[in-house]
Amino acid sequence: MGHHGIGGQLVARVKRTTPRRTAEAKELTAVARGGTLTLVGGVASGLLGLALLVVAGRGLGAQRAGALFEAIAVFSLANTALGADTGLVRLIPSYQIRGRGDQLRQLLLSALVPPVVVGAVLGSLGFVFAPFLVHLFFRHGPEQEAVRYLRTMTPFLPAAMGMTVALAANRGFGAMRPFVAVQNILVPVLRPILLGMAILLGLGAVAVGLSWSAPFGLGLCLALFLVARLAPTRVTAGGRAGGREAWREIFGEFWRFSGPQGVAAFLQVTLLWLDILLVGAYASTKAAGVYSVASRYILAGGYALQAVGLALGPQLSRLLSQGRTEEAQAVFQVSTWWLMAVSWPVYVLMAVLSPLMLRPFGRGFVSGSGALLVLSLAMLVYIATGNNRTALLMAGFSGWNLAIAAAQLAMNIAANILLIPRMGIDGAAVSWALTIIIGNLLINWVIWAKLRVNPLGSGFWFVAAAVAGVFAVPAIGFRVLAQPTLLSGSLFALVTVILYGLVLSFGRHILRVDVFAGLIRQSTGRASRDDLSWL
Repeated sequence: MGHHGIGGQLVARVKRTTPRRTAEAKELTAVARGGTLTLVGGVASGLLGLALLVVAGRGLGAQRAGALFEAIAVFSLANTALGADTGLVRLIPSYQIRGRGDQLRQLLLSALVPPVVVGAVLGSLGFVFAPFLVHLFFRHGPEQEAVRYLRTMTPFLPAAMGMTVALAANRGFGAMRPFVAVQNILVPVLRPILLGMAILLGLGAVAVGLSWSAPFGLGLCLALFLVARLAPTRVTAGGRAGGREAWREIFGEFWRFSGPQGVAAFLQVTLLWLDILLVGAYASTKAAGVYSVASRYILAGGYALQAVGLALGPQLSRLLSQGRTEEAQAVFQVSTWWLMAVSWPVYVLMAVLSPLMLRPFGRGFVSGSGALLVLSLAMLVYIATGNNRTALLMAGFSGWNLAIAAAQLAMNIAANILLIPRMGIDGAAVSWALTIIIGNLLINWVIWAKLRVNPLGSGFWFVAAAVAGVFAVPAIGFRVLAQPTLLSGSLFALVTVILYGLVLSFGRHILRVDVFAGLIRQSTGRASRDDLSWL
């Protein structure tokens, strides 16, 4: 299957609908429907995450906020769900397609119980060894306060891991609303509110730690309630559901795929959070606070990737399970173009206006502007490679994912140890940027070699040119010729966004934006399911 052929078919307006193009339109519609919902939730989650950073930065200061963020990093290193979340997203659609709906209950239990048990063990170990962890990673910081943070947070590890798995089960059944409601709205809303109350009332480290971790308990209860309501409508009685042999078969099948992904997920989470701990160990807790804000800031723009990926995963799993590789390629490409169109402008502005972007957190955090610049440029590559890891996993190549994740982590640790003592937080940013770029290019090479799937095409180059012309060049001129303030920067962003929208309107057929318009018409009752058949 040639790349140029697929790209041309995606752009061309055909007079006569072909069966394959109708199928592609349906798959894109499903991704758009789920992706739109999770994108809204992802944007909300990103903004609420920024609100948490602002509340922590202004309320606690760089040093105490650094201790809190390092405690969150330790918690997050253990909160990987062992890969059970990815396993459910891949296997629930597969079981439904293969007529194994009577075994879905066993599949759910096989996925849920081990992460909760492991979370309880890790939470207990974290509670006991909290002083040792603080001594190892928290340099020149409030050690006793950090110990209280850890001992307050780690008991909630079983709830966090269970919530992740239960929400993934909802996604596997095709229900995106529970994930958005709990993961993107409920938990992120509660955190800044509870943290602000704890700081204003002077309640101390225990209350601060609970403000971040306690929402996992409520999230777990809601996620289990929602999946319990959903699963019975898709599980039939009888068949192969019963018997010890059936349980062993299901458990073994699930963890043979999810086990390697669990290791890979741990490596990926370690890659995401370890640099904060290394900055705290090699520099200071205050430096870790500044770097935490800069490095978590760039993740806000990455919620678009996560949002589309959550909807894309089940679609790719089903298409690849049925051997419909051309449709999988089409969905992967167009979803990547949508991601670029939404996220690239954010990262360009973050890179060029990085000092301005960090002012809301307080004067002590502006020193992280260099790190924000480097990481924003790396995120441009990250977005441009699309949901490549999702494609790799949904195709069943969890072993490749594990190998690449291990290589990324080894490279990141070596670069951090080498650069942080010499360059401080800028060295940590360079290390992470190199890891992001090299790792994602490797993943894209694998999925091209194995599946002949890649993110390029006409839409890719159209978005790249539009962002460069509307955002990058004017933003550089604005930074050089003017002294950006919050007011002038906001006005500049508003004008460029309006102009960018006009430019994208000329390429709406290339990007297939009409898919979203069709969804809106369907939701208001003015269009039928077949209105998208011309795509």
